[in-house]
Amino acid sequence: MELKHKYFWLGLVAVFFLSFVTIITLDDYTAIQGRSVQTIAYIQSGNSMGFEIKESGIKNGTIYFNQDVVGGKVIFVSDPTIAFDGRYYSKVKFTAPKVSFSKLDLQLKLSEQELDQIGINRGNIKFYLNGRELPTHFLELKNNYNYYNINSITETGSIVIGEARKVVVPPVEKVADEQIPPEQLPSSVEPETQVPLPLVGEAAAVASEISAWDSVKAFFGSWFK
Repeated sequence: MELKHKYFWLGLVAVFFLSFVTIITLDDYTAIQGRSVQTIAYIQSGNSMGFEIKESGIKNGTIYFNQDVVGGKVIFVSDPTIAFDGRYYSKVKFTAPKVSFSKLDLQLKLSEQELDQIGINRGNIKFYLNGRELPTHFLELKNNYNYYNINSITETGSIVIGEARKVVVPPVEKVADEQIPPEQLPSSVEPETQVPLPLVGEAAAVASEISAWDSVKAFFGSWFK
C-alpha cells in the first residue's frame, strides 16, 4: 500500500513538472556553423524563457509565449546575403517554427575593436528588423564590449546590426518671382464711353413730346424778354 502511494506522488510530481517547466536543449553550432538553435520541448502559454544565443553579436534573449509550444525552435543564423545599404556589424536571419510569441527582448554584445575596424561609432549602432529601425538602447562599455538592449520584438525576419547610410536631400532653391520689364507691361486701357441706346416705342414718344414742349416754351420766352 505504501509503495502504491509512493508511485502516485512521484507521478503527480512528474505531471506538475512537465506542466510548468520547459524542457530545453541547445544545439551548440554557434562557433562552427554560424547559427544558434534553441529547441523547446514544451512550455505553456503565458510563460517566458531566457536563453543564450551568442551569435553575430546577439548575446542572449527572453521570449514571451502567447500559446502553448510543443517541439518548437528559436533559430538565429548568420546570413550575409541580407540586403542593407550602409555599414554593418552582422546580419542574421531569425525564425521561430512552431512558436507563437507576444514579444522577444534581446541583448547585444559588440566588440569595440570590431566597431572601430568597421568604422561605426558605438553611439550610432542601430538594430534593424525587416528594414525597419527598432529602438536600440546603449547600456555600457565593459571590457572592450558594448552592451545594448532591444525590447518588444514582435516578428521574425531579417536582422541587421549596423548603421544605415544617411540619405542627403539637397535643399530646394526658391525661385524668385519673375520681374516683367516696364516696357513689356500692357498700357492702361481707357474705359469705354457708354453711348446711350436709341429710345423706342412709348419711351421715344414721351421723349418727343417733352422735346416739342421745350421748343414752344423757348419760342414764347423770347417774346417776353
